[in-house]
Amino acid sequence: SEPKKMTGGVLLECPSGCGATALAYETARYVTSIDPSIKFINVSCTSLVHKEVGGSEKALHQLFVAVRQAAPCILLLESIETIAAVRGHDNTTEGTMDRVLSTLLVELDGVESQGGSMAPFAVIGTTHNRNWVDPALQRPGRLGAVLSLGLPDTSTRKAIIH
Repeated sequence: SEPKKMTGGVLLECPSGCGATALAYETARYVTSIDPSIKFINVSCTSLVHKEVGGSEKALHQLFVAVRQAAPCILLLESIETIAAVRGHDNTTEGTMDRVLSTLLVELDGVESQGGSMAPFAVIGTTHNRNWVDPALQRPGRLGAVLSLGLPDTSTRKAIIH
């Protein structure tokens, strides 16, 4: 059958504890209930940051190798601002974080299957503030759709508790 086209992704923005990760998990659960062949990969972006020069870029590349092999899949990148902060604010002496962002952009633009066509693949990134995430990541084809979740109002909080 035809592979499902899932390229691109969404950026979930919300204050800490308001459910971005839970929403991502529920989305993945729903999608995999419709098509059990779709896998879900969850990564905390802090786990991709390494102190040795080039280590973070290598870890990110290895992640995308695994994603290509696992396709079709949904990749959740939690706290994506850790590896995709706005360029020009990199306080590392080697410019590590700007290089990591460049690696991420290249990987997102080049996720191809063995046959050279785009692999069935979607990314969900979470952040507490979309302004912390480089604008290049927030364009169509990458994480172009932004969903902002706010704090629940009083009636919603009561419903959650009960």
